[in-house]
Formats: sequence, structure tokens, C-alpha cells
Amino acid sequence: MSPKKAPEEGEPRPAIAVIGNSTFVSNAFFNFPGNSDFFLHTMGWLAEERDLISIAPKEPALRPFTPNPTQERTLIYIQVVFLPLLTLLTGIIVWRKRRRL
Repeated sequence: MSPKKAPEEGEPRPAIAVIGNSTFVSNAFFNFPGNSDFFLHTMGWLAEERDLISIAPKEPALRPFTPNPTQERTLIYIQVVFLPLLTLLTGIIVWRKRRRL
């Protein structure tokens, strides 16, 4: 609700932000996408620091692949055994077909 008369220059304007609960600011959820920005921008708005309110560029998510032992064995078998054998067999088949021509 805004005041009926405009505040004089230099006087703070009344402001309120109503949020359901504060769990989004707790340590477990603060780094979730948007929670920290929402909280910090709300505080900037309440403090009348309009220059603090902005849309920050999204940081690319780094999601490294860490295979479990089963996946590691599968990758080793595919990369070290299956693909070289497939290449060798393909080469032998092509060599035999060309030899018959």
C-alpha cells in the first residue's frame, strides 16, 4: 500500500515485502537458482538502493562426470577392448573383400 501523499525529498518511503517463509534464505537453499538474487534484491529494494537491483548473468553450471565403478569398467571395456576389436574386424573384412576382387 502506498502512502496518500508523496514523501518529501530525502525522507524514506514506507515499504514492505511479504514472503511466505524464510527457508529459501537458509544455508541449505541459499545457493539454489534465484534464491540468493531474490533475497539480495528484495533487501536492496527495501533499503531503497535501486542501483543494487539488477539481473545478473547466469553462470554456466559445471557438472563433471564422475562414473561409479560399474560405469568405469564398462567405459574401459568399450574404449580399450570393443572399439579396437571392432576396428580390427572391420579392417580384416574389408581386406578380405578387396583381396577377392
